[in-house]
Amino acid sequence: MSTPLLCDTVDTSNKTLGAGADVIEYDTNLSNLSSAELFEKYFGSNDVDAYAESDEVTLNTNAGDQQINGLTESVIVLSDPSGVVSLPANTFIGCPNQPPANQACPEVDPAVNPNPEEWPSVASIVIINGDLEFNGNIHISGLLFVNGSVIDGNGNLSVYGAMITDGVSNDVSGSIDITYHSGLLAQASLLGPSYSPPGGWRDF
Repeated sequence: MSTPLLCDTVDTSNKTLGAGADVIEYDTNLSNLSSAELFEKYFGSNDVDAYAESDEVTLNTNAGDQQINGLTESVIVLSDPSGVVSLPANTFIGCPNQPPANQACPEVDPAVNPNPEEWPSVASIVIINGDLEFNGNIHISGLLFVNGSVIDGNGNLSVYGAMITDGVSNDVSGSIDITYHSGLLAQASLLGPSYSPPGGWRDF
């Protein structure tokens, strides 16, 4: 008799309760890596700009590009000449339609459909090439990689999957809610041969 696969979600960390299971702090495997080495660990290249021009990337653009909204099954690199990438209000990536604020993408929400085998593939990888600031409600399903710090935020940044940052992310007036989602990370891991989800393994 077959056993259906299950996908675990974990309550997010917050300023009141502190870091939860969705945050890995002081990881000795990562703490001594340079920015280039950290990026290479996850994407197989130590040059973000070169990676952005590679065939693995679906879209290399700026945060104001409306094409990013609703993009699924994509690897997206967002840059800005100033070095600060500003995500505008109501940006949503990795979900075909904008989900309600602070809620998972309905297509891959265990509360809506507890059987991951029936979920469509929607997750995306979003790479911020620089520091990140955000305004309003932002939704990302998949992996958010910030090649810098989260320097300002007014509103709510919701990430379902995982977030990796090379700098700090605690000096914001808004909120950052990260919900670990193994199903979305499994989908994201199929987008490029160089990416492995946190806790996963690579053979290169």
